[in-house]
Amino acid sequence: MSDEDQTPPLQKEPASDVDRGRKYDAAVTNGQSALRALLTMNGGAILVFLTFLGKLSEKYPAVASASVEKLVGGLWWWFWGIGFALLGYCAIFVSNCFSYANREKASNWAIGVTCLGGFGSLVCFPVGTFKAIQAFEAATKLLKP
Repeated sequence: MSDEDQTPPLQKEPASDVDRGRKYDAAVTNGQSALRALLTMNGGAILVFLTFLGKLSEKYPAVASASVEKLVGGLWWWFWGIGFALLGYCAIFVSNCFSYANREKASNWAIGVTCLGGFGSLVCFPVGTFKAIQAFEAATKLLKP
């Protein structure tokens, strides 16, 4: 075997400022994408649910009025999910401002708020969905003779 056939061992190169900047940009972009998805999920659930409520009240007004309290319960969770996602968006902006001003500690706190906003939104979606399923079950029980 000649020396040309052997590949040299990989050496770990020190990270440069460019690499750190790219990693930061990638993290911000991915965070914004995740928050956008959470915002879309919660907002879409509200639209679908309001459409359902409109059709239900159109065809079965007695059922809609009897189960409206349970039906609105799921909506509140999705509204909170939107609020948390928007909090995360605002915190990303604040984090970038602090980072630009070289205030690392404040920037890290803002990143923490971003993560909390995303996590809060992520929790609100399935809870709102569970509440909506309970409301659907209550509404279908009222439809049965």
